[in-house]
Amino acid sequence: MRFRPLFAVLTLFVLPTVASAGPIYLALGDSSAFGETDRTRNPSNGDRGYVAPFADYLGMTKYPSRPTVLNLALDGETTTSFSTGLADRVSPDGIFHNTNYASYAPNYPTQQQRFREAVAASAVSGNRIEVITVQLGANDLFTAAGQPGFLGLEPSVQMALIGNQIRVLQQNYAAILGEIKQTLPDAELYLIGYHNP
Repeated sequence: MRFRPLFAVLTLFVLPTVASAGPIYLALGDSSAFGETDRTRNPSNGDRGYVAPFADYLGMTKYPSRPTVLNLALDGETTTSFSTGLADRVSPDGIFHNTNYASYAPNYPTQQQRFREAVAASAVSGNRIEVITVQLGANDLFTAAGQPGFLGLEPSVQMALIGNQIRVLQQNYAAILGEIKQTLPDAELYLIGYHNP
């Protein structure tokens, strides 16, 4: 008889956790994925840009309510810095703009590490990462074209530098997508392109 009230209390603590389980929309990538339109709206959790209306759309068409948004994108992220971190980003301040990294200061993880943590946390909580968007690559090309003296080089040399960077981008992108699909094989994965500036 003494165990019944304790069981009732434990049930009350357990039920909200189960009831709150739901879909997660995970955004990965660079400043475009982070929704960076100007630097006056930072810091932010990234529920903006195209991520916000896409989450709204999912809440109207796919789910009974809007999914939880987790945006891990960072300004200046490249396909290399996704796994290596700050040294390979074209913008060093991006890590400070996304509040989803704030609790890690000063030892900020890479976006790849945060992705892995999010997957592990969702498995423990019962929430499901069901939709993922990835937008990466523009900063890889900016890295090549932004080298000192690039514009003064012969066109054939410029093309060779860009070609080499595209090969690195392809390898890195394939590795990123491969890990996502291996880790979350049932998630819907959307690869977002770029506007033409």
